[in-house]
Amino acid sequence: MAAKHDFLSAFIGSPARARILRAFIMNENEMVTVAQASKRTNVSPREALRELVALEKLGIVKKIKTIITSTIKGKKKAKPEMVWALDPAFKHLRSLSAFVREVSPVRYDAVVDTLRRTGKISTVVLSGSFMGDPSRPADIVLAGDAMNERRLESAVKALE
Repeated sequence: MAAKHDFLSAFIGSPARARILRAFIMNENEMVTVAQASKRTNVSPREALRELVALEKLGIVKKIKTIITSTIKGKKKAKPEMVWALDPAFKHLRSLSAFVREVSPVRYDAVVDTLRRTGKISTVVLSGSFMGDPSRPADIVLAGDAMNERRLESAVKALE
């Protein structure tokens, strides 16, 4: 989640690029399509594509051609699709990741406020990507009563 004054956006000079970069850094092991990047960062698809291409030119992300298989009316269809992922070979990835996490820390209060609308929460434990360690199996652990699953799903998407 970005703070009210987003230093990363101001530093980079592009709020859209900062959002997309932040999304990749906070979800280091994920691959996303342009549409997914657009939806997650609340940036138009055209702008998301432009920023992904710019990040690719810098070597931060890479484009990967994949085959998506879907079943429509009992027939399987294979369709090539482009996905984007952080390039683990980028020589400054560790430093960039530390920098982005340092200037865009996840504020515990903001997480709790977002989750509070989902039900009666008694415990929130942040781990994994929230703490800068994507190797952990869980990013957030919640304990509560009368949780509204639809609201919880919405809140988690907002936190992404």
